[in-house]
Amino acid sequence: MTARGPLPRWLWLDAPLGAALALAGIALFTDWQGPWLYSERGLLELGHFAILVLAVVYGARVALALRAERALAGWYLLATVGALFTAGEEVSWGQHLVGFGTPEWLAAINDQGETNLHNVTNWLDQKPRAVLELGIIVGGIVLPLLSLAWPGLAAARWWTVVPPVQLLPTAALAELARLGSGTWRDWGLGSDPVLFFRASEVQETFFYWFVLVYLIAAYRRDVRPVAGRAHGT
Repeated sequence: MTARGPLPRWLWLDAPLGAALALAGIALFTDWQGPWLYSERGLLELGHFAILVLAVVYGARVALALRAERALAGWYLLATVGALFTAGEEVSWGQHLVGFGTPEWLAAINDQGETNLHNVTNWLDQKPRAVLELGIIVGGIVLPLLSLAWPGLAAARWWTVVPPVQLLPTAALAELARLGSGTWRDWGLGSDPVLFFRASEVQETFFYWFVLVYLIAAYRRDVRPVAGRAHGT
């Protein structure tokens, strides 16, 4: 496998940290909770969709490039399919974008009356989210910290699929966002407002950014070097 090259700083630090500071500033110093940011057609939800679409593009290219290595290709294909499904669900498969109606049979079993599956059953809502969060905690926080203590871990073949250590800030911000629904009073620090409005949506922002940058890192390692050699660069 080709050695993993460094990721641009804006991808792994500037963008996620800037988003966290902006969203925290909105919650702490303004009352901007309007639909332009938090509705189904707001900037946050549309941003989630855009991030996931990019993740699908990168994931598909990586899976295709690694098709000779079936286990690795299968792993990235699974990530790609997951990103594709989540992207569709984020906009209710286009309903939030163009406004078509929900079929009666689906509206009858959907908690929100929308054209999606995650509001039909917990198995397609909270449980996949919990699996993703656990993967980000283990792969984005625990394993990178262990590799700093024991550098020999990175020599293992299975380490190929471990997220680069640069994703540690995004993983940490995703977990910090979990605390955003509490007030400073909840933490014994006063009575200021919440750290984030709609903290679960903010947390999803970092979840999806983590997935995107993870797949970009794989692309830079396994696809771009090969393409460069093919063009004589």
